[in-house]
Amino acid sequence: MKRISLFCFTIFLVSFSLMSQSEMWPVKAVTDSGTSLPVNVFLEDGTPVPLYTIFEDGSDLFMDVKGVHKGEKIPIKLISSSDFLVPVKGISRNGKILNVKAIDTDGKILDVKGVSRDGNTLNIAAISAEGTHIPLKAISPGGVERHIKGVKFLDENIEMTLGEIKVIAHVKALPTVDVGDVDEKWAVTALTDDDNHLRLIAINDKEREFPINAIMDGKHPYLMNVKAEARIVIHVKLVKNNKGTVVTGIDEFGRLYKVRAVKDNGELLEVFGGRSTGNVTPIYALSTSGQKYPLKAVSSKGHAFDVKGLKVKKEEVEGSIGFQEPQVEYYAHVKALAPAHGIMVN
Repeated sequence: MKRISLFCFTIFLVSFSLMSQSEMWPVKAVTDSGTSLPVNVFLEDGTPVPLYTIFEDGSDLFMDVKGVHKGEKIPIKLISSSDFLVPVKGISRNGKILNVKAIDTDGKILDVKGVSRDGNTLNIAAISAEGTHIPLKAISPGGVERHIKGVKFLDENIEMTLGEIKVIAHVKALPTVDVGDVDEKWAVTALTDDDNHLRLIAINDKEREFPINAIMDGKHPYLMNVKAEARIVIHVKLVKNNKGTVVTGIDEFGRLYKVRAVKDNGELLEVFGGRSTGNVTPIYALSTSGQKYPLKAVSSKGHAFDVKGLKVKKEEVEGSIGFQEPQVEYYAHVKALAPAHGIMVN
């Protein structure tokens, strides 16, 4: 029987801190020396509006980054341009592109850009006059930090369009954990009350089983794709049907696969999405007695990351998959990402 142990010994103190935080965490560019520089989105009339991450209980591992002005939340995106580095911009209600800048200790205005890519994420930094990259972080009043990243969900360069604006990535605040040198493939499991890990599989209409894994595409596991292992791509998504919000496999042809957690005795448990908080939906395997077992992605060295449903759109339909019409519509992406508090499996 596997046991869960903490590798962050301050989990209780941090948990209490998170629950008591303000809804908005200021976004700063943080230098190597620890100096925090303000980051603003500038309205068309030049008014600076501070950037914040939006904290909601249960969604602190995937937080929106917005400019907040007189109750209006201004979206922040990485957008397509002819620049070598990817511009970070605000987008006004009337579709205007707004500048996002940091201000250094001498009052100089610094560009904020996407400076490099790591798997599904882009590293975002303010760029000093000397060309130094100063990473952006969200910092709670209690000192809890989240890294600001550009997040991609699609393989295509363009994630979405807003009018004529082409969005390359969404800007979010994510927790990070240093996992060292681990295999790129992480097993996706359901964690039982007695600390057993039940493997997850996708099952086709001929009852053939395919193991489900999270894949670490870059050097750091900020946001990992969750897919079934097969010769063709089998995406794992949250789909809404008459049973509720159900975890489902969808291949590139639009064929559906049941997703199940497998007990040691061969019993198959259905896998559902729970109640959403903000853009995040918890995911559970459901036992016959009604117990909910949360999904985890486990590395080759025992790091246990959360597997959640994530949305970037307000609409019920997040996207669709399939070469032929009608395509299969899904409600949310299923991703593995660092938990608010790192844990490991012995």
